[in-house]
Formats: sequence, structure tokens, C-alpha cells
Amino acid sequence: MVERFEVRRELKIPYEEALRRVKNVEEIPKYWHGTRDLKIIKRDGGTYYVKVKLAFPGSSYYDAVITLLDNGIKIDYLSTTFFKGVQQNFVTEKELVSVWELELTTLGSLMKGWIINHFKEGTLHALMRINGEM
Repeated sequence: MVERFEVRRELKIPYEEALRRVKNVEEIPKYWHGTRDLKIIKRDGGTYYVKVKLAFPGSSYYDAVITLLDNGIKIDYLSTTFFKGVQQNFVTEKELVSVWELELTTLGSLMKGWIINHFKEGTLHALMRINGEM
């Protein structure tokens, strides 16, 4: 079963600056503290093949594919201990938006409520950091 949620934040900085921050793959860990580390393995135009280390205790590196979009990025988490799925982060004229579609693993399903709430809170904090509020 796919869990879908989105988090929105009113834009407080210029659109172009917000877009630059959202699309800067190398700076993802700066804003998204749930991503402890990100290693770019290969770049093919606007597609990045990466290894990400998440903030889960004892977390390994996981495969992900990041695609640059006109107004943001799409991150495909191919498989982690707790989930696989897609995160899209984008900028509108008035908002920063993050949309998640997660398929929880069996282990992740055991902690579904905590995981979803934790992701929502972490996403809000990331959007606030991008927005210069934190």
C-alpha cells in the first residue's frame, strides 16, 4: 500500500533562490537532515545516480535516482530498510512543496505511524531551512 502525503510552506525568499536551493543535489544533506550523506555515483544530463545514507540508526547507503525538473527535483528511493518510493520537491510562485509516495517494507509497516509523522516533521523542517526560516 502506498502512503501519500505532502507538506507545503509559504515562500519567504525569492523564487529563483528557492529553486536554486531545491535543485542543488550536492546540498541536499544541508537542508534535508534525514539525508546524512549523499554520494553522486554518476550523472547523465539532469539525472543523478546516487548513494544516500539516511538518518536511521546504523543506516547503510541506499541507491536512489534524482531527476532535475523544471521547478524542482524528483528523488526515487529504490529500496531502503523501511521504505521505497518517490519524493518530489518543487517551487511554485508562492510555495515550497514536497510530495511523498512511500511503500513501506514489512519492517516499516510495523512503525507506520511513527515513520509518516517523522517524515512529515522532517520535511517541514527541511522546507523551513530552504526558506531561510531555520
